[in-house]
Amino acid sequence: MRTFQADANWCDGNPHCRGNLGIPRTKMPQVKKQFTDSFLAYLGDAGVSVRQMSIPAKDLHPTQKNIIPDLVAKVIEEGWHKANDRPVYATADNYILDGHHRWAAWIDDDPTYRMSVLQIDRSVREVLDLVRAFPDIQYSSRRAMLKSVRRLMSSDKLFRQDFEAVQKLVRG
Repeated sequence: MRTFQADANWCDGNPHCRGNLGIPRTKMPQVKKQFTDSFLAYLGDAGVSVRQMSIPAKDLHPTQKNIIPDLVAKVIEEGWHKANDRPVYATADNYILDGHHRWAAWIDDDPTYRMSVLQIDRSVREVLDLVRAFPDIQYSSRRAMLKSVRRLMSSDKLFRQDFEAVQKLVRG
């Protein structure tokens, strides 16, 4: 039986995570699906161009240092990384802004797969500064992480048994 490892990190010892910027997951901006259009308009108003690209997963770099292995496994199991219903945002220097778990799923599934990416025509440092000013940007707090884990894992009987222990651990 698989158990959910709340403190596990997919990046620990993973060569694909070398060169990440060391930003904790809770400090990474997230663009919710319903704000995609307004986010793209915000970037356009700031004079930043965005283009649809197809980039091999292995050529992208993580910005955040925390990727939850069980969420990556769930993304693969459910095929969410193949759905392409949410864009993966990346910078001109190929750092991922939003979509780390979907990227990690492709790295585990097929690193040569050409991911659909909305590439923002600025360096990662410039984009992070710009994105933090977007009014509808969100961050993954410990509470939001717990809610995501609950939503993603609660339907899986193997994970349900360990979920109360995870809640206690995350809430501290």
